[in-house]
Amino acid sequence: VEQGGDLEGKDPFGSTPLHVACLFGRGDAGKLLIDAGADIDALNNEGQSPQDLLRLDWGTTSYIAKLVGMPVEKEAVFDGREAIGMAMNKRTGRTVSTESQQPDIGEQIIAGLIGLLFYVPVFHHLWFLWFLCWFVLGFVVVVKLKQTFSVPGLSSRWLTTFRRYFWLIPLTAIPQYWMARTPGAFGPDTSIGLLPLPNVLTYYAIFFGFGAMHFGADDKELRIGKGWPILIGVAVLVLLPIGLQFQVPGSGRDRVLFTGIQVAYAWLMSFGMIGLFHRLFNSGRFWVRYLSDSSYWLYLVHLPLVLYLQFIVMDWEIASGIKFALVCASTTFLLLASYQLLVRSCWIGLLLYGRMFRWR
Repeated sequence: VEQGGDLEGKDPFGSTPLHVACLFGRGDAGKLLIDAGADIDALNNEGQSPQDLLRLDWGTTSYIAKLVGMPVEKEAVFDGREAIGMAMNKRTGRTVSTESQQPDIGEQIIAGLIGLLFYVPVFHHLWFLWFLCWFVLGFVVVVKLKQTFSVPGLSSRWLTTFRRYFWLIPLTAIPQYWMARTPGAFGPDTSIGLLPLPNVLTYYAIFFGFGAMHFGADDKELRIGKGWPILIGVAVLVLLPIGLQFQVPGSGRDRVLFTGIQVAYAWLMSFGMIGLFHRLFNSGRFWVRYLSDSSYWLYLVHLPLVLYLQFIVMDWEIASGIKFALVCASTTFLLLASYQLLVRSCWIGLLLYGRMFRWR
C-alpha cells in the first residue's frame, strides 16, 4: 500500500484484495485495506461485494479454502470477519452484518438436485455422444415441425458464402457469453452430467444445425472451405493471440469482445480445416480411411490404457518428452491391434460403424 499497490486490482475471478480478506477472515489485512481506502462495494464476477463474503457460511468457506490450499480455522475466520465488519461500520456509519447466511432446507434440496443432475460426472470423455443423442432427437422434432408448417429453408447463400458469418457468429456468441469464466479458459465448456448444461448444449446444437442445413445446400465444390489458408491464418495468428489477452473478463465490453473472438475463432478454424482436408485428402487413400475407421474405437477406449501406461513410466529416469512419446506410441499400437483383431470384423464394429465394405 505504501508503495502504491493497486487496492482495486482483481484476480481472474474478479475479486479484489478486500474480497479475499473478507472471505478468509483476515482481520488485520481487511482493516488495513479499508483504512487505505479500498472500495467496500466492489463486485466480483459473481456480483458479490466484500460485505457479501462476510456472511458466507462456513461449509462454503472451508470448501473454497481447500481448493486453493488456504489453511483456515473456523473461529479465527469469524473473528476476523467481525473485525472487518466493525472497520466497515466505522468508515461508512452503516451497520454491516457478519452473520452467516444458511440456506433453508428447500434451497439445499434444489441445489443438491441441480448438482446431481448437471454436475456429477457420468459420461466423462464420452459426453459428446450423449449430446449427439439429444441432437438427433431435436433434429427429428425440427424436421417434423418444418414439414407440418411448411417452413421455408435458409438460402444456400447464407450457408456457403461470407454471409454465413453475419448470423453464425452473433448466434453462437449468446451461449458462449456464459462460458469460459474460469482462469485460463478459452472456447466452449463441456458438460459431463446426466442432463446437459443448457448453454453448452445450445452452443454445440448450433454447429450441429449448421451441418444439417449445409448437407442439403448442394455445396459440391465445398465453398465453405474456400480460402482456407486465410481462414486458418487469421484464426491462429490474429484471433487466438488477441483472445488470450482477454481471458476471463467479468462483464461489460471486454466480455463481449472476448466472446466474439472465441466464436469467430471456432468458426474460422472449422471452415479452414474443412478446406485444408478437402485440399490434401480429397482422393481415396487406404491408410487414411483405415485410421479414420479406427479412430472411433481408439477414442472410446483409450483413457484407461493411457492412465495405466502413465503410471508405469511415472518413475522412469528419462525425459518427460520421451515418456510422453512412449505412452502415445504404445497406446496407439495396442489399440490399433485390438481394433484389427477384435473390432473391425466382428459385432462390435457392426455396432459402432455399421456394415463394412472391402476397400476398392
